[in-house]
Amino acid sequence: MTSSAALKRTLHRVKIELAGKVGLGLDQATLLAAYKQVPAFAELDESIASVMGRPVGDMAAQYLERRADGLRRFGLDSVSQVVDLVSAKHDYITSFCEAFLGLPRSRQIKVPDAVPPGVGLFYLEYVLAANGDESEYMVWRETRNNAPTYKRLRSLNGEVAEKLGPWQV
Repeated sequence: MTSSAALKRTLHRVKIELAGKVGLGLDQATLLAAYKQVPAFAELDESIASVMGRPVGDMAAQYLERRADGLRRFGLDSVSQVVDLVSAKHDYITSFCEAFLGLPRSRQIKVPDAVPPGVGLFYLEYVLAANGDESEYMVWRETRNNAPTYKRLRSLNGEVAEKLGPWQV
């Protein structure tokens, strides 16, 4: 568990990064600190929770650690990159979640009673996977249970792109 003093130091470092003064690596501590400071994370989670018909639950730092690991696999290496994507692509990520939840039950994620904070980052990973190449996807998929095939994920991405335009960052 992160101590209060360490969390305060990390919050300060994230504030500096978000102000554009320095780039911090993407890890559990920096992602947690950014999550507590940047409203775009909570707004995305609320949108996805609404799609799922569930509330946002309690923070679990381990969940954010898994998100940081997954996002780094797609080349995101700083908190500010993640903040920029979440801020710019809120609607795209939410629409992708809707399409993803429309998959047949055998491939669908079991929806918990409350969605974890950071669930928007979970779906951001899937969007990044759908927009990457197949070899990158296959490496990432090894860390996921019941991830759809690359072809199916690309198809979902195409549905969202038809509504909102292509994923461009």
